[in-house]
Amino acid sequence: MVVAGWSGTDNLGDELLLSVLLDELRIKGLHATVVSRRPAITETLHDTEAIGLGDLRALWRALGSADGLIVGPGTIIQDQTGPTSLPWHLARVPQAMIRHIPVVGVGLGIGPLRRWGSRRLTGAALRRCRAVAVRDQASAELLAACGVRHNVLVGADLVLRRDPPADRPPADHIAVCLRPHAERGHLIPLRHLPADSMDPSRIAALAGGLDNVAEQLGAPIRLVTMDAGRDAPFSEAVAAAMDTPAEVVVPDLRTVVDEIASARLVVAMRYHAGIAALLAGRPMVLIGYADKVTNLASQVGSGAVLVPDNPTGYGDLAGAAAQVEHSGPAVVEARDRLRPLAGVHVEALDRLVE
Repeated sequence: MVVAGWSGTDNLGDELLLSVLLDELRIKGLHATVVSRRPAITETLHDTEAIGLGDLRALWRALGSADGLIVGPGTIIQDQTGPTSLPWHLARVPQAMIRHIPVVGVGLGIGPLRRWGSRRLTGAALRRCRAVAVRDQASAELLAACGVRHNVLVGADLVLRRDPPADRPPADHIAVCLRPHAERGHLIPLRHLPADSMDPSRIAALAGGLDNVAEQLGAPIRLVTMDAGRDAPFSEAVAAAMDTPAEVVVPDLRTVVDEIASARLVVAMRYHAGIAALLAGRPMVLIGYADKVTNLASQVGSGAVLVPDNPTGYGDLAGAAAQVEHSGPAVVEARDRLRPLAGVHVEALDRLVE
């Protein structure tokens, strides 16, 4: 199988998705060749074969010897990060069709799709898949607006196929997972976000909000990076601006879920930090920088509080934390309700190998 998502970067959320997908393929006795930005890192990290993201000849050869193409996992069907991202990812579908191999989408988040032609392009490609497994109803509704309906499987995030972390009492600290970002994304693909994503006023507002959380809950802050290349400088800047002590932690793929699970409460902008909190049954305050985070808050229900990604929202962090700090049982209920829904991604794989 050729797996064409987004891997070989510092983003631990994408690597968690890939690790779960590869485990599911191994259970079925299937071999994977992964399209990766940095193939050597992907091969070492996941013990699998990988080819370069821009190596079109290698991709063509891999498709020629593969039994199928998996589009995903991750939030790759979107046009926010630049004008070339969506057509780049979707181009693999007609390539597979020319090679006469079946295609499924697995572990996908859909959207936003706001540029001219994005919905038409998405519909033209994904209607040709045997199945498209998505992580939430909002993704399915956006696909329906693209004309993709009959082959859509709606579930929950693929990472919820992982076993929950060991059940142990949390440590007395708050895990905070932040990220820099620019409202309009970036025009040049594969580029780090611009300097204005380190806006000093935004950093100061976040620092003040987290100081209030630390005071409200009487617990120190651990700033956990989910993408070391982007998150660490931003988290260090926020920590330096805080009045209360805060530690910046840089986990790896092996330790990141346990690191987040060790906290008594999680404050997260990163989507998969919220998923890790859900797996561990930890209450969470989600900062809605993107639709996917808003959708996750809706899925979790009373175990999560959503605040807007702006200075007003940062000022509300302490109140949100106080509101949710004792809602661990509600998070566990949400986890137990959502984890079976993640089985739709396995169903999509089953359709691929029928």
